[in-house]
Amino acid sequence: MPARLPIGRKDGPGRCGSYFWPVLAPGPALYPGPVNVTHRMAARAETAANVALGAALGAVLAADVTVTAVKQHNWVFELAIGVLACGSALLRGRNRLRAAAVGLAVCGLAGVAADVYHLPSQPGVAASLGLLVLGAAAVRTAAARPAAIIAAAGVLVMVAGRVAIRVEDIVPLAFLGTVAWSGALLTGVWLRLRDTSRQLAIDAVRRGERLELARELHDVVAHHIAGIVVQAQAAGLVAARRPEALHGTLPAIQSAGNDALA
Repeated sequence: MPARLPIGRKDGPGRCGSYFWPVLAPGPALYPGPVNVTHRMAARAETAANVALGAALGAVLAADVTVTAVKQHNWVFELAIGVLACGSALLRGRNRLRAAAVGLAVCGLAGVAADVYHLPSQPGVAASLGLLVLGAAAVRTAAARPAAIIAAAGVLVMVAGRVAIRVEDIVPLAFLGTVAWSGALLTGVWLRLRDTSRQLAIDAVRRGERLELARELHDVVAHHIAGIVVQAQAAGLVAARRPEALHGTLPAIQSAGNDALA
């Protein structure tokens, strides 16, 4: 017989932890047995993915800053914006929508500063990668309207941030940024659909367990009630012949009734 899932607990969808401590929804503590093992494996896989993401963002940021320094541009500015964007992606925590808004705001203001003070155009390669992670994460968990706002703001940041570069490069780079942002949003939508399907499967298991428990309770109560009916009929027969024997039958009927109510 499979292990029974707890009844009456339901964690909200879209829960996720920080870079180091992801939290799956629903948590592995809710499910004993094989389901617990499955959630434990999923948690380890997500932790490994976050570690790999951190390593990838760090490598891209280092390469981006190095190229900027070789071109004798302001590499400190490139490093600062990259750290803020990538840091927001890694430490997005449970409020992915807020992290995406912060990342977009930082890169948007950096793009304006780059145009005014002739600094490297923003978002740079590393910052753009961080924004892609934030965009996908926000679309995965946010409601429809906030997700649409994040999607539109991301397109604006990707396009407007290229004003500070050479005129002939604005359109190609803005197009590439928009395509990359669209890919991140589609990835977030796919993950959202997968999470929804998984939650529906979990709910179906819970409903099945509730129905099984209800059937078991019905069988137990029906068994005790049947015993009460049989003993009551027997008591009626005995009362007609030996009324003094009812003193032993009535307590048995009372005990069966208490068992049915327990």
